[in-house]
Amino acid sequence: MRTTIYVTKKEHKGHACAFIFTPNTTEMRQALQALSDAKWSATNHAWYIRDFTGAKGAILDVFKGLAWVDFTEYDRAKILISTAKERYRPPSALNAEAKSELDRYTEFLHAKRYSKNTRETYHYMVRTFFAYYSELDPADITNEDLNAFMQDYVVARRYSVAYQRQMVSALKLYYGTRQDRAIDLDKIASVRKEKKLPKVLSKQEVQSLLNATVNLKHKAILSVMYGCGLRVGEVLSLRPEDILGEQRKLFVRNGKGRKDRTVTLSVKILELLRSYYKQYRPKSGYLFEGPGEKPYSAGSINKFLKRSAYHAGIKRNVTCHMLRHSYATHLLESGVDLRYIQELLGHGSSKTTEIYTYVSNEKLQEVKSPFDDLDIA
Repeated sequence: MRTTIYVTKKEHKGHACAFIFTPNTTEMRQALQALSDAKWSATNHAWYIRDFTGAKGAILDVFKGLAWVDFTEYDRAKILISTAKERYRPPSALNAEAKSELDRYTEFLHAKRYSKNTRETYHYMVRTFFAYYSELDPADITNEDLNAFMQDYVVARRYSVAYQRQMVSALKLYYGTRQDRAIDLDKIASVRKEKKLPKVLSKQEVQSLLNATVNLKHKAILSVMYGCGLRVGEVLSLRPEDILGEQRKLFVRNGKGRKDRTVTLSVKILELLRSYYKQYRPKSGYLFEGPGEKPYSAGSINKFLKRSAYHAGIKRNVTCHMLRHSYATHLLESGVDLRYIQELLGHGSSKTTEIYTYVSNEKLQEVKSPFDDLDIA
């Protein structure tokens, strides 16, 4: 069976590079040496070359007859990088009225204690909208102008439904803070949310992922994320005192919606955390800390998660939130009541939790098709 190698694209040391993930064999290393300027990245555990026009062809040539080359992630990353450059390009200069209003809106978001991510997102959304109508005072912008912006900017540039929903939310909140406005809030059309099923890993895939994670700190982080169903931000906020060992509980502080909760802590995870703490002795006040006693970053977790997924032979794009989705789905498959799962996940509404009823494959496989009862010659 021919080996499959995987290629992706990302920024590295200030340059766009193509990263090549191959088995570490003499045959593969010899093939890579035929690539001009191929180098090894210890951080990414992969070979890489500077990306250039024709890079795909060059990679295909050296592995021709030796291995299959999967460019799925490379092509996807290329599209995302292109989209990001367009989306986050420097917007047009704001007029004096718009700049003053944006500053006021930013202060409002701070005063209302919105999270850092929400403040940054809403600030960007409103700034983009003001820049699109750079010649208008924000107070003079009408519902017709807003609809035209959605059609000619958001939809025409093929931004996602999630992006459009965030834009609508940010603008509704902004215009709700001022009395002097031409826009009628009640006439701002809402955007229906896409009903996408959460992507999950099987129990066997989670097991393979954790077994492929050699670093003790990395294994502890992924184990807590899956075994307790935490969001990545909740993992990063954990403190040593949040581990309630005698009660076998984990205290999750300031989760989504600024809500605290406790979740059940497995005995195996508790033992793993004790081993981790004994070896690393974090000093920053956080349970998991990065180099220089600085808080660990979500980007670092995503990086080693993808590396572990690759070594585990999982060919899908694995994300941190997939571990949380998998935790909920596996609980449901094992017979845990949906109401308990809602509490463990920290969902404010049962409707949010109900989505997992549609992805529980184990029970669906037990359903017998009526076709099996037919006597077909």
